[in-house]
Amino acid sequence: MLASTHGHAVHGWFLDLVARHDVALAAVLHNGPGPRPFTLSMVRGGARRAKGTLRLEEGQEAWLRITSLDGRLTEFLVGLDLECTGPIPLLGCEFVPGRLRTDARDHRWARLETFEALLARSGERQAGRIAILFASPTTFRSGPESIPLPLPRLVLRSLAAKWSAFGPAPLDPRLLDEASRALRLARYSLSTALLEFPDYRLVGFEGRCEFLLDGADGEAAQIARGLLALAFFAGVGYKTMMGMGQVWPSLALRKAGRR
Repeated sequence: MLASTHGHAVHGWFLDLVARHDVALAAVLHNGPGPRPFTLSMVRGGARRAKGTLRLEEGQEAWLRITSLDGRLTEFLVGLDLECTGPIPLLGCEFVPGRLRTDARDHRWARLETFEALLARSGERQAGRIAILFASPTTFRSGPESIPLPLPRLVLRSLAAKWSAFGPAPLDPRLLDEASRALRLARYSLSTALLEFPDYRLVGFEGRCEFLLDGADGEAAQIARGLLALAFFAGVGYKTMMGMGQVWPSLALRKAGRR
């Protein structure tokens, strides 16, 4: 049995893994200013049980996901022989690592991409409706308060912060503001989920949303679509380094890849 909320344990394991190979990189990931250039999922697989646990049978396959927005970290991950790193200990459970997958042909949650390619493809696509799956609990912070709602301006603000920190060039504030005004929440099917971390609790939303891009043309529309496509790699909202805010964007903004 593994506690359903275990993203903090995945985070600790990951930083320890990086530190074993590159202490300076681990220090930047842990203490660097601004947004962090990575996300981590919680363990996927098994079955959720009552009382906040995840049941996994011995020998059963499970997986977790690591994303990177930083060239140095990406190079480290792509070159990592995960099978030789030793067991993955998480809250009393031990996992035997398998092969690292980086291609959509191996796993639908795996892909390598550049910022430039994301933005270019978003300019080619003219989708007015963009479907998003929030695959893990997602919330936003406003001061001391949490906002567990997929408000378009909060979604784009979260993604714009990652793009500004790690992308090739800053976004034009005027175009970003236009994109934020034009993006609207259309249809959704959501539920809330409670995550119980060791010292606090967070309520997040998860499920499917459809956003409508209305009133923005050209570059502003391209920025909105590009940012939503970035969500696959950057995550959305708060605590994306501990399993929250994992996102699957619309197939219209990505090259199809199936497991």
